[in-house]
Amino acid sequence: MTRRVIEIADGRAWPLDNTGVKAILDLIGVDERGLDAADRKIVVVLEASRRPVSLKSLAAKTGINAETLEQLHEPYLLKLGLMEVTRRGRVAVSA
Repeated sequence: MTRRVIEIADGRAWPLDNTGVKAILDLIGVDERGLDAADRKIVVVLEASRRPVSLKSLAAKTGINAETLEQLHEPYLLKLGLMEVTRRGRVAVSA
């Protein structure tokens, strides 16, 4: 993510100060928690489910490859405490 922000700033001749970085993150769709559109979609699907969701089902419901979900998105969502992985599947964590 950092590399992408730097490339955009360089390409547009934007400063890498708070204002410039915020503008770039807004441009690429990253919110204040660091979530992109795919992360937000995962959280919405989990919150809408009334029970644990398997990796395969979550992939189908979000349109995100299961391997990508597990390796790219899950670690960050787990770190933020937005989801948990249980024996029965993935669940949203109430904030």
